Amino acid sequence: MDQQRIQAYLNLIQQLLDCPSGEENQVLNNSQELVDEGFVLVCQQVAAHLQEAGQENAAAFLQSLAQKVAEFLDGQAGGGETQPRATEEEYLSFLRELLQLELESNSDPKVVYPFLARHQDKLDLTFAEMLVGWFQSVLDPNNSEANQALASLMNSLAVDINQFPLGSRANNLEIAIACYQAALEVYTRQAFPEQWATTQNNLGNAYKNRIKGERGDNIEEAIACYQAALEVYTRQAFPEQWAMTQNNLAVAYSDRIKGERGDNIEE
Repeated sequence: MDQQRIQAYLNLIQQLLDCPSGEENQVLNNSQELVDEGFVLVCQQVAAHLQEAGQENAAAFLQSLAQKVAEFLDGQAGGGETQPRATEEEYLSFLRELLQLELESNSDPKVVYPFLARHQDKLDLTFAEMLVGWFQSVLDPNNSEANQALASLMNSLAVDINQFPLGSRANNLEIAIACYQAALEVYTRQAFPEQWATTQNNLGNAYKNRIKGERGDNIEEAIACYQAALEVYTRQAFPEQWAMTQNNLAVAYSDRIKGERGDNIEE
């Protein structure tokens, strides 16, 4: 998200805060090109800062607005309730083809993204839930090597979905989170400490950017993930990863809603 667009979001948010009650829809209609997942995310961030500053009414207004816009965008991405939903077999077929492309192309976006673009209707919460169930069903307790390959594939898919520029940003993040959580069923700290830490850090990033759910809760999840990663990413053993994760943790504490503002900044 470039700075120019962020500033445009902030200007729109200020207009919404300043406009007379009841004119919010007109303000949004006049800036429809800015009403997207990025706007929702910035709304949530501004609401968090307003909450910290004691401006609870303005914060509550923006949180409510962000939720309504996110729901509206989800409806648009899904084509509304009148669009037939994919069947379970269609979701599974889509997943198998997607994973095959990830594997054969070494997760090349030039190969994967056109396929995702043709199947945006399946990038939804149903797919996220189904993906976790499928992953659990195919794990083989007697084949550690195959399980590792599946976990690696989940991590690669999470990265591609997270960075996919089309569809619902909120849904894409939910799918990425589901992928990382699935991978962690194989990448335990005891068996695969480095992969576990990498996945925890990536999961933290996804939670930090998450649109669905309460912003405060998502930031707490992100902080927990970063702190977990740092149990393995020590300064001595992994200096680069340690520095990266420390920076991510610092940003999360800066955005933190819960706790005292001064204490969070100190962290």
